[in-house]
Order: sequence, then structure tokens, then C-alpha cells
Amino acid sequence: MVRSMSMNSSVGTRWYNPPTGKRRGESPMHGAWLPGNAYNEGQTAWRTYGKVADISRPAPSDLWVLMDEHTDSINDSMMATPAVPGYIVDYPASYHNGAGGIAFADGHSEIHKWRDQRTKPPVRNIPNSLTAGASPNNVDTEWLAQHSSAAR
Repeated sequence: MVRSMSMNSSVGTRWYNPPTGKRRGESPMHGAWLPGNAYNEGQTAWRTYGKVADISRPAPSDLWVLMDEHTDSINDSMMATPAVPGYIVDYPASYHNGAGGIAFADGHSEIHKWRDQRTKPPVRNIPNSLTAGASPNNVDTEWLAQHSSAAR
């Protein structure tokens, strides 16, 4: 494994810009997976954060920025987590006795214990082999939703 950390897909700026006339790096991430079950680059229901001043909901102490991502889930530099409970797109790591490391926008970090077995599948060392999809009544997806973005 080359790395294990990924960045919240609703935080930061894009390396490319749609035809908006803005320079590279001036457009915030689109948070395309925030709506849940479908990828939507044009979503406007959920907040994205291009700079620190944009972070008000959730508060910086509640918005995760970097998280350990499951080895079999890593497919790019972002970790997509819907703002709608009941869906998993990219899986958090559970290397620390069922928990993973998370850094928040205010600078603090924590080891968060995942509670639902569906959130912590065993490592098989097969890149990009975990499947996104519905995970109803999964308390971990509720936690991720509350800490990934907020409604506009």
C-alpha cells in the first residue's frame, strides 16, 4: 500500500475548472457523491468547501478533512461519503481495532470506532474491489453524513 489517507470529496478546490472563467484552483470541489445513491457533479443541495472561510456548517470541529481509507477502497485521492445516511461509496479504514484515524478542519484528530460490520469489511488487498451502495440502518453512515457536509 502506497498510502492510506484520503481527503473529503467536499473539501478543497478542483485541479480543473468547468467553463466558468475561473482560474485553476478557484472552484470548490463539487461533492458529486453527497446526494447519496447517484454521482452528480451539478449537485447544489449540499455544501462544498473551497476555503477555510466557507466552513460554518458543520463547524470546523465537526467537518472531517482527512481520513484513513480502506485499502481495497482507494481509487483516487478523494474519499466520497454521502451526506445522506444509508449509503457507502468509499469505505473508511478500520485498521485500529475496528477504528480509523480522522483529521478535522479545526486541526484536531481522533480515532473513530466504526460500529456496523458492513462499514469494516476485511482487507483482501484487491485495489478498488469494494462496491458502493445502499447500507440501510447503518449508524456509521449517519456519522459520516453529519461530518461530511451540510444542506445549503
